[in-house]
Amino acid sequence: MLVIAKEKAFAVIPGDDCHSLKEARESPEWPEWECAIQTELEQLHRMGTWKLVKKPAGAVPINNKWVFAKKRNKEGVLTKYKARLVAKGCTQHPGHDYIETHSPIMYLETIRAILAIAPTQKLLIQQMDVKGAYLNGMLKERVYMQQPKGFADGTGRVCLLIKTLYGLKQAGREWNIEFDTNSGDEAMPAYIPTPAHISGASEMISQSSQYGSMTFFCSQQ
Repeated sequence: MLVIAKEKAFAVIPGDDCHSLKEARESPEWPEWECAIQTELEQLHRMGTWKLVKKPAGAVPINNKWVFAKKRNKEGVLTKYKARLVAKGCTQHPGHDYIETHSPIMYLETIRAILAIAPTQKLLIQQMDVKGAYLNGMLKERVYMQQPKGFADGTGRVCLLIKTLYGLKQAGREWNIEFDTNSGDEAMPAYIPTPAHISGASEMISQSSQYGSMTFFCSQQ
């Protein structure tokens, strides 16, 4: 007897997520959103994402915004409130506060092809997730940003970015370089270059044979 497994579909509730800090503060779920914001700020400080400095004459700090999302498990049950501070990279100027932006990743179709090949070639597949992935990248350019929207300390200082905050045009590239540099000889990443940004979610595909072991890090946007 043929058994067909049906995929579960989960409804997207209109207005389920907040689209601004103002909306979050006016929401009955503000205590949860506020906790998520504090978690994000603590991570940014722990990672040394910026240092507060007096705004240099002529400097035009870029702005930022809060992005809110509700995380659900495969059953559709709400498991986490997520808040992320994002730099408004659309106000960056080429040649001034960013130079190159390209970072190689794999298309989803490529990952699917590898996953299809894996069983036939007896490949070992593992998944990993790097928390706050972009915050590991080191910023080469001098970029000034306003203090986190709604959470400034009132001193008039601005953030001199040290790490590649989400939203910066070069964030994906610098994280890719950092990951590639620190991956080590035992797990040399193999990438297929495509014009997109790398993300923290990766598939690790390892193959062992008489010629040794190979590990591919397939990062997906």
